[in-house]
Amino acid sequence: MILNRIWGNRKLVGRWWAVQREPDDARVAKIERALWDGRENVSLVYCELSEYVKQLEAQLPLAVAGAEQP
Repeated sequence: MILNRIWGNRKLVGRWWAVQREPDDARVAKIERALWDGRENVSLVYCELSEYVKQLEAQLPLAVAGAEQP
């Protein structure tokens, strides 16, 4: 958990998310979920990074179009 080492116990401002592969071991997944749930304002997304980026790219034009409207 490199982010845990970077952030330590500091409070995060804003909404954040962590993207990672879902562990093969259900026990490990449960522990990781509990650790991330303990972080305020951080949502855990289990997804392959390439798939996440693909979905993010698909949503980007919609976000830009919505931002351009008054």
